[in-house]
Amino acid sequence: MRIIKQTVKDPGRPQAEAITYRLAATILAPQLASAPVLTALGAERREFESALDELQTRRRGPRVVLRPTIVDAVNQEGWGMFCVHYAIRALLCQAAHESGVDTTGLVHQD
Repeated sequence: MRIIKQTVKDPGRPQAEAITYRLAATILAPQLASAPVLTALGAERREFESALDELQTRRRGPRVVLRPTIVDAVNQEGWGMFCVHYAIRALLCQAAHESGVDTTGLVHQD
């Protein structure tokens, strides 16, 4: 097992302290998966998990299930939720860009 250490600091909150994470990787050969590649994937995973959390608890509310009982209608409602989530995130990204806030580079490696 390889342990890869990374520090995450939010450039949008300069007063916030950096958080150090340790990533356990079962890929032992660095030439197959380098530390920067794995840490970037870790950042993407956290971003995806955050988006799922936001969809599950904030957009629909806790303990709310999809309303339809027909498979096609469930799929349609699910895709609708993803589209609304994407639209909101796109607006947030546009607002950040217009305000000059850099939304990239949130992960820094030690």
